[in-house]
Amino acid sequence: MQEIKIQDLLNKQLVNYASYDNIRKIGSAIDGLKNASRKVIFTVLEKKIKEKTKVLQLSNKCAEYADYLHGSLDGVVVTLAQDFAGTNNIPLLQKFGNFGTRCIQEASAPRYIFARGSDELFDLFKDSEILEQQYFEGSRIEPKFYTPTLPMLLVNGSEGVSSGFAQKILPRNPENLKKYILEKLSGKEPSEELLNPYAKNFKGNFRKDDEVPNKWYIEGVVEHVKNNEYLITEIPFTYDLKTYTNVLDDLVESKAIIRYSSESDGENILRFRVTLPKGVNDSLITRLKLYKIVNENYTAIDENLKVREFKSAKEIIDYYIDIKLKFLQKRKTYIIEKLNKDFKILENKLRFLDMYISKELSITDKSKSELEIELEKLNFDKFDGYSYLIGMPMYSLTTDKVKELETSIEKLKKEIETVTKTSIEQMWRKDLK
Repeated sequence: MQEIKIQDLLNKQLVNYASYDNIRKIGSAIDGLKNASRKVIFTVLEKKIKEKTKVLQLSNKCAEYADYLHGSLDGVVVTLAQDFAGTNNIPLLQKFGNFGTRCIQEASAPRYIFARGSDELFDLFKDSEILEQQYFEGSRIEPKFYTPTLPMLLVNGSEGVSSGFAQKILPRNPENLKKYILEKLSGKEPSEELLNPYAKNFKGNFRKDDEVPNKWYIEGVVEHVKNNEYLITEIPFTYDLKTYTNVLDDLVESKAIIRYSSESDGENILRFRVTLPKGVNDSLITRLKLYKIVNENYTAIDENLKVREFKSAKEIIDYYIDIKLKFLQKRKTYIIEKLNKDFKILENKLRFLDMYISKELSITDKSKSELEIELEKLNFDKFDGYSYLIGMPMYSLTTDKVKELETSIEKLKKEIETVTKTSIEQMWRKDLK
């Protein structure tokens, strides 16, 4: 048996384990994803999975393609596709079948339900060419992080507990986040109220504590019907039908309420008719347990895959904006370099055709190597050799092709000018539309 020194165990192996554990269980401040979720998104984007696929098959495909080593990804796929209140404001996978509801949050077995990449995923997650790539045992796996158009950590929220750290971030309104970014790009200082929590299809309230920072009350809604009869029309989304029914049973037993009946639809509508004792004048939200307290913890993974303890949602989105702008500059540089390369190729092709048509250059009765030597002497640019020239089909060696190339060159020249003049802020505004 190999002996391990306690010092090495604590300072090396335990530290490495804790670092990896953080990446697995704490969401990124940039793309909002944990390691397993990013592997799923990587596979869906790379494989362009736009047709519905059985969750069982999709999770196996993701595990194989992205080298996932920790069991099944079924639960991760389900989580990325859920869309009932309190889950995803923007699901990155589109669901087909039962992925859970407000009443019963558990999904059906993965062999019976289907998913695919959502339209929003392919709109939000771009720039695969400029991301920081990672490799495992010689194979390319998911990048360090994506740079989506919106800060997905705030869009969908995140929760996790790792070695020494925890994360608890409520979801935010995508439209408000968009407005915050646009105002920031215009040089304004946006209102922090734009960063208040929001859950799609939740009809209750998020109330900020007056004294404790980052403390929120998720409150349901209750309406007076008549006399001492009330109708609960919304409950905190942290409850499902069974857990809140248990709460009401306890309230009946403690005589805080006389009786209740459920008018829930079994899916996403949770309604209860409640009869209270006469003379009740305390807070109904408190009496009926129609609130949940959430203390947000803004810990997240940064661009270096290190844990960073942010103090607020504002710190997270401002950090995200800085990183996004850096990568927009990388995108602009990449696009210009690619367009300039395409421009050079077209120029070389046009020159090649001109010389061929004017008989300054003969390509008959020459070997490939002889022709390549001659092209090099004539200072034609190499792009992985000269195949882009000598591989042109014979029907392209015409005056018609010359005119076509001239038109393409002019069009490309204007495109380069447009991209060069477009600021990275303008590029982001266009994406946000």
